[in-house]
Amino acid sequence: MSEKEITRRKMCHFVMMQTWRLVRKGRLSLSSALRISWMLIRGKTRLHHTKVRGVSYDLRQRTICRLSNCKSYQFSLFTVRHYNNSYDDNAIGIYVHFNDGQVDQVGYLSKELAAAYSAQIDRGRQLIILDADVVGHGHKYYGLNFEYVLI
Repeated sequence: MSEKEITRRKMCHFVMMQTWRLVRKGRLSLSSALRISWMLIRGKTRLHHTKVRGVSYDLRQRTICRLSNCKSYQFSLFTVRHYNNSYDDNAIGIYVHFNDGQVDQVGYLSKELAAAYSAQIDRGRQLIILDADVVGHGHKYYGLNFEYVLI
């Protein structure tokens, strides 16, 4: 087998492993996961990790507590651009959609990240949340960390 063929097979293996990881978590369809995986390997996007801000406001702790008891296929996280936010013109809200139809806000993207991404989102790019972890079990407050891509 040639070096070129070995490299091609390694790339395909990486893409398929990444694709199945995304599909298995229940967040994306196979075609969407495959598209994102190819973008990752070609360097057109990268995975980012951050935490949700504003999780202690209003009833968000109750929602995050419910998330901690759910399997990954029982909910999905998505972003909504908040154009008329009185505190931040670039605000990007983080929402959860449960399989039973309930939709709740869990917080916001940090002010710094929102400033960096808001103009790109306004031009039609999407911020897709791939994975989320609830932190703070047994403590006073829950938190939410997540992994995302901008495509």
